[in-house]
This record gives sequence, C-alpha cells and structure tokens, in this order.
Amino acid sequence: MKIVSALRPTLLAGVAAFLAMTAPVIAQNTRGSATGPTTAKGYDHPDQFIHLKPVKPADNMYPVIAHPEQEQQGRGKLAELERKTGKKPNFLVFLLDDVGWMDPGFNGGGIAVGNETPTMDRLANEGLNLTSAYSTPSCSPSRATIHTGQNPLHHGILRPPMYGEPGGLDGAITLPSILKKLGYVTRGAGKWHMGENRGSLPQNVGYDDYLGFLGVSDEYTEWRDEYFNPEVALSPSRFKMMEEAPFNQHEVHCTTANTEQCDNGKLIDLAYIKDLDKHWMDYSVDFIRQMKDSKQPFFLYHATRGCHFDNYPSDEWAGKSRARTVYSDCMVHMDYVLSQLVKALEDTGQLENTLIILSSDNGPECEIPPHGRTPFRGCKGSSWEGGVRVPTFAYWKGMIPPRRSEGLFDQADILPTLVSLAGKPGAQLDEFFPKTTYIDGVDQSGNVARRQWRVGPPRTRLHAQSVLCDDARR
Repeated sequence: MKIVSALRPTLLAGVAAFLAMTAPVIAQNTRGSATGPTTAKGYDHPDQFIHLKPVKPADNMYPVIAHPEQEQQGRGKLAELERKTGKKPNFLVFLLDDVGWMDPGFNGGGIAVGNETPTMDRLANEGLNLTSAYSTPSCSPSRATIHTGQNPLHHGILRPPMYGEPGGLDGAITLPSILKKLGYVTRGAGKWHMGENRGSLPQNVGYDDYLGFLGVSDEYTEWRDEYFNPEVALSPSRFKMMEEAPFNQHEVHCTTANTEQCDNGKLIDLAYIKDLDKHWMDYSVDFIRQMKDSKQPFFLYHATRGCHFDNYPSDEWAGKSRARTVYSDCMVHMDYVLSQLVKALEDTGQLENTLIILSSDNGPECEIPPHGRTPFRGCKGSSWEGGVRVPTFAYWKGMIPPRRSEGLFDQADILPTLVSLAGKPGAQLDEFFPKTTYIDGVDQSGNVARRQWRVGPPRTRLHAQSVLCDDARR
C-alpha cells in the first residue's frame, strides 16, 4: 500500500498528460465572430477618443479630452494674430431658421436641389465643415443653448414661448454678457424668440443693441393670410382677437438706453415680412463698417428670418432660385445675405480677424411644403437625427485649415469656444458662472490649430422634447 501511495502522484500526472495529448485542441476566440477568430488587426481613427480618460476643467463643466501640445499651438496662433491686429478676434454667428442639413451645397444640396448657395459653399469648403453638428429639436431651446452653453434641461427653455407667454433668458448668464465683460461690443440682428418679458429682452442679457422681432415669423403672418388661416383672416372677431393678443407685433429696436422695453418700429404684416431680412442685412453691414477702426472687438449675432415658414419672398427674390419655390428662393436670398456680411468684412479689412460660424436652429420643418431637406430620419420637433443634425461650419481666413470633420459639435460648444478665443480658456470660463450652474458646452477653440476634438466621455444629450443619443457623447 505504501508503494501504491508513493506512485499515486506520478500516475495522476501521467493520466493528466495523456488526456491533454488526446483531447481536441480548442483555439481561443477572444475577438472575431461565432464562427471563429478574426485575423484582421483593425484600425483606430482620428477624432475618436472614447477610449481615453477625460478631465473636467472645473467641477461644473463637462469633461474634455486634453491635447496639451495642440492647445499650445492654437494659443500661439492666437497670440500672433492679436499682435498683428491689436485686439482679440471678432465673432459672427450666422443662424439660419428651419434650414435642413442637405439644403446648402456643401452638404450635397445647393444647385442639386434647386437653390445654389455659392457663398456658404465657399466658406465651408475653405473652413471647417462640421458634418456632425447638433442643435435641439426646435427654435428657442437651440437659441438659448447657443447663448448659455447649456442644454434645455439646464437653461430651462424647453419649447418656444408663443404669443407673449412668460419665460425666457431672464436671469441667465449669456454669451454676449460675458463677452461684454471682456471688452467686446455686442450687437444682434434678426429673430430673438427667447422671451418678451423685461428680463429676457436683448439689452438686458448682454446686447448693446438689437434690431429684430421678439417672436417668430408665423406668429405675425399666419393669422393674417386667408390661404393659411381663413378661419381667422376672414373672421372679423377672431382677427380682432389676434390684433389685441398680448404679444409684440412690431419690429423692435432694443438698446441699453432703455432697459424697460424695446422701441417699436414697423408693424410686421404680409407686406413688411418680405423686407425684414434685407433690413437686418443692411443693419449688420452698417455695424461691421462702423467697427472698422474700433479698438474693441465685436460679437455679431445675426439670426435670419429665413427660411422659417411662411416664406414671402420680395419681388427681388421671387423665382430667383432654379426650383422657383418660396423656400428655395429664400435659401438663395440667405446665401446673398451672408455674402454681403462677408463682403463688408473684406472691404473693411476685418475678415482675417473674424471667426464666422454658420448653423441652423433645428432640422427642416416638414409639415408645410415646400420645406427644407435632410437625408436623415425625422424633422424639426423630433430628436431623430433629421431634427437635430444641422448644417454647420466654422470659417476663419488664415486660421482654420480647410477640412471636413465628423467630430461631434454641439451648439452648446459655441459659448465656451468663443469665450476661450476671447481670452478665457478652459477652467477660466468658470469665473463667470456660479458653482451651481452646469456648463454642458465644450471649448473647441483648439481646432484653430489642430484636428483633434475635445469631446469627453459618452453621454446622453437631453433635448427639449425628447432624448437623443450621440455615439461619441452618449
């Protein structure tokens, strides 16, 4: 028995060895498919950083991916430009209304859909075409996001306020108010739609001067039009009810000289609605020319009336597009408006010191044809891609190298990006906000010199009317 016990470990080891030799070989399959492992190595692509660890610039700021070397390059270019011009850069935010991702030529629209957009195309092709830029599903929430750097659940404007309803930017810390503290002249033209109450008026949230209207196009026109709303237009009592409704029906001029209210201009009716975009264009062009020799930089927010329904082209623009629809005529007109602002910058020698950002407040409105176009599912009012993925580019002559990027850009990024370029990068933005205010936007200013994006970890993008999940920010 002692001999058997002594031999047992040896016998067991031999049996184990025999079983190992005779058992079928099972290959490991840690990467591949159910049918077997893959031999493909795969690829990593630029602008995809989901595997990296993000860093919060401050406790109340969204985490970002740091690129120290590229940041330094960008700061060097900015410092060189400031030495040349003697001031910080100017900013022009050109915001379209209800324009779809595929309306401009730079995203496959343009002449292919009957409305040429040569100026937009040139600037996008010579600048940074952001193919994956996002708004919210509708107007006012997007405009407030641009102005606050927050998503709607944080800034609180969850839908457009209509017909004098309370609510708006009242009490918010805004992009123009911050830039004003940094020495900027702040000017706005066009559609406001972020509140008509006193605290939400443009002059009380950071603008030195603002010319436009406080609501939205169809608020002024639909009930007047016997074809769109005969039940109101052809009913004297209902028409009178709308005339007496508690909302401002005029073009307004708002200045810091009167913080109680804006001064009324012309009544916006079915005739004057045709002239608004021209009037606002002239106003912005005059401002750009006035700033030619100014020692102060400027921030110009130009929010077009077009191409929100209902579109009423003037005689100058009716039939101007190849499609000859009121929507396409409007697109051609908006391209011309942008061209005149750019021309004014060129004529006054300010183009090289001006960052131009073009975007749309949401995807196309698809209920009333003719309307905008998107290749993606959904439209305005939806958090599907078509409702929130919008045409966007950043152009800065001599500063931003020409390229297309699918890196994610959210309209909330505009505030921290411009404030950074104005001299307060990264965590320094936190100086303007209380610790209880969360900043959803990400400083993308480094794209002036580099191709890497700063978008942090995956997250859920909460919108006014639904939830949208974006691959890299989810």
